[in-house]
Amino acid sequence: MKTEFGDFLKEKRKGRHYTVKILANLIGKSTSYVSQLESGIRPAPKRETLEKISDSLVLNKCEKEKLFDLAAKSRNALSDDLTEYINSHEEVKKAIRFSKGSDIPEEEWHQFYNQLKDKFYI
Repeated sequence: MKTEFGDFLKEKRKGRHYTVKILANLIGKSTSYVSQLESGIRPAPKRETLEKISDSLVLNKCEKEKLFDLAAKSRNALSDDLTEYINSHEEVKKAIRFSKGSDIPEEEWHQFYNQLKDKFYI
């Protein structure tokens, strides 16, 4: 089953035993706003609200990244937490553009990721 932003948000909210009202209060939004996010009526929010949601739900790193990725996917955009990083690193932009134009296989990216992780993972 494909997980959508609203489904993921609802799952995490319920996992914390929060009502819609509790989450809405924590992020400074209305209950209807949160309900509309969960039902997919309202588009996924941008970074500031995503950060508030993540903090309020006490998401771990992987869950936060998934929240950001699902939000971006729902808007057909790049994840908000990656945009600033990519824009501030010319070599990253070059690598992505080269890959796009060269049709680099997924397996090559997987190997590259593993090399970076092995070298720099703390």
